[in-house]
Amino acid sequence: MAETFEIQIVTPSRLVIRDDVEEAVAPGAMGDFGVLPGHAPFMSAIRVGEIWTRKGSARTTYVVANGWAEVSPGRMIVLVEGAEREGEIDVDHAEEERRYAEELLAKNPEGPEAERAETLLEWADLRLTRAGVQRPTPGDTPTP
Repeated sequence: MAETFEIQIVTPSRLVIRDDVEEAVAPGAMGDFGVLPGHAPFMSAIRVGEIWTRKGSARTTYVVANGWAEVSPGRMIVLVEGAEREGEIDVDHAEEERRYAEELLAKNPEGPEAERAETLLEWADLRLTRAGVQRPTPGDTPTP
C-alpha cells in the first residue's frame, strides 16, 4: 500500500495545493473526516472550516469555504468556493467580506440571501481568527 496520496484543493480561480501527503482531515457536511493512503472511495460536501494535511512531521492548515471532496485510493480532490493557506490569509479582504456580509444580513435577515451572507460571514470570521486578528465581542469596551 502507498504511504502517501495526492491532495488537490481547487477554487474557481486557482489551484491552492497539489501535493503528496500522508494524512488529511477535512470539514465534511456531516462532521470532520480523515483520509489516509488507500482510503475507500467516497464523496462528501465540504462546509466552511479547516483542512489540515500532514507530511512527516509537517502539518499545514487551509481554511476553506463550501464545496465538495472526492476521495479515491490514491487521491483527494477538494473543489471549494474559497481556500487560503494559514499564514497567507488576506486579512484586508477578509475584513471587507465581513463588512459586506454584515450589510447583507442587515438588509435581508431571512431567506436565501441571508443564508449566503451567513456563510460568507462565517468564512470571513474563520480567516480572521486563523490570521490572529482579535475581534471585539459585543459589550466589550475599548481600553484607553
